[in-house]
Amino acid sequence: MFVEDRRKAEAFARGGLDAEREENRLIKKEKEDKHWANHEAFQLMISNAKAEKKKADEAKIESKQTMKEMMAQAKKEKELNDLQKINGTFKSEVTEDDRQFAEDLH
Repeated sequence: MFVEDRRKAEAFARGGLDAEREENRLIKKEKEDKHWANHEAFQLMISNAKAEKKKADEAKIESKQTMKEMMAQAKKEKELNDLQKINGTFKSEVTEDDRQFAEDLH
């Protein structure tokens, strides 16, 4: 015997046809409430996933630099270095890692 059938039979034994109908109504409401609770939880899960994806996409876009931007930045740095060389204020910023890398190449 199923749980619902048992509940209906017990309700009928307690109060007849009216009690059975009331129990049937309660069972239906419980199922509907459970369905909508699951529906809302699923909608919340979808909403959270969309928000996380949007945040990740925005972070990816912010960190992404176009080729034009990289070329423009490199050009500005070269012009600045050239001006510093002309003015005698150029200081080479060769780090120990750069030296080690150059040695490894040779």
